[in-house]
Amino acid sequence: MRFLLFGIFFISCANIYAQVQFGFKNIALIYNKLPKECVAKIEKRTQEKDTLNCVTINDKKIGLSVHRNKYNEIDHIGINLFTDSLKNEFGFHLCNFIERTLLLYLLQDNISEINRYNKEEKIGIFINDFPPGKGKFNDVKQIIPFLGLSNFNINRDSLHYTVKFSENKNVFLMLFPANHSLIRGKDKKELDQELADILCNVQPAKLKYTPPAKSELIIFKDNILLKKGKEFSKHVSSDRFYVMKNKKIQAFADKKYISASFSNMFLVFNPKWQNKAINIRHKIYGNEFKNYALTLGEFLTYAKDFELYFGQEASTVEQLKATLFLYDKELNYLNILEITTSPQDLFDTNKSLNALLFSNIPMDNIENLYKVSENKKQQMNIKIKIK
Repeated sequence: MRFLLFGIFFISCANIYAQVQFGFKNIALIYNKLPKECVAKIEKRTQEKDTLNCVTINDKKIGLSVHRNKYNEIDHIGINLFTDSLKNEFGFHLCNFIERTLLLYLLQDNISEINRYNKEEKIGIFINDFPPGKGKFNDVKQIIPFLGLSNFNINRDSLHYTVKFSENKNVFLMLFPANHSLIRGKDKKELDQELADILCNVQPAKLKYTPPAKSELIIFKDNILLKKGKEFSKHVSSDRFYVMKNKKIQAFADKKYISASFSNMFLVFNPKWQNKAINIRHKIYGNEFKNYALTLGEFLTYAKDFELYFGQEASTVEQLKATLFLYDKELNYLNILEITTSPQDLFDTNKSLNALLFSNIPMDNIENLYKVSENKKQQMNIKIKIK
């Protein structure tokens, strides 16, 4: 795996690791490849964001970007390439991945090892259409002149990112899959634990209701208005429901329309429901479970940066079942929340919702979402391929 390229920890490194803590193991691997002068400088500094000029390649100083998290662990080391504004524009994790990976190439400086790593991670790098070791691309240091942002862009199709650096008439391309684990540099165990830490320390609800424009609404039925959303799959969408009351567009909730009300509870923030309890059982790596007792407002505050899609399953008069899909478009993965309640408890602010959470699932691990039972009722049938 990644360890093939960038080395194994040896006992001789123990004195380094005793002084510096890392947010995840891939960062420690990069740190182990740094020149001693860099290590010495990093050990003496504790600021959250730092820039150091301590790597020299071809007599040129390469700036490093170093970031520490709230636990004072180093959670990013890479080439100092992107400003904060560019990271906000292109995506924080995406930019960190590019910075980190380019630094790994320069520190490794071995074409055969780089090709081995790229093959395993499904990454491609090219100078004027030639991969490392082909044509005139015979030294990884040849990427250094491209590491400016005057001629730079990132494009994404449904499955891959393409990063393009241009210098005069020459082009350096970097292609890689839109894969959560690869881009974050963390395995599923680390990603699940990260989410567990977030949900154990979730911030109080900071959302507010924002009504849509009238022009965005169509009549659904009776006096219910619909803001048509995107369809994630059959029977799963981001449709949102509203009603006009006292000349104001308000979030819809009505016991006569359980399906629309259930969906709205998660897709449209309604102050009425923000303190309703939701008990979440989180299945994490290793077939272990974590439990969280949150309010709906707290959960939706966590979920606000995801694209949300809701699908209701076959239900009975005693039990309602539905699934909320939290899709991260930048990193192309899902968190899936399976929710159960009763029609009576759904509208009772003193009754809790119960949910089972599956996290950090790459989109290409998802097969079909629904099946039809013998009595023709739709049922959720999520199949997750374990790779």
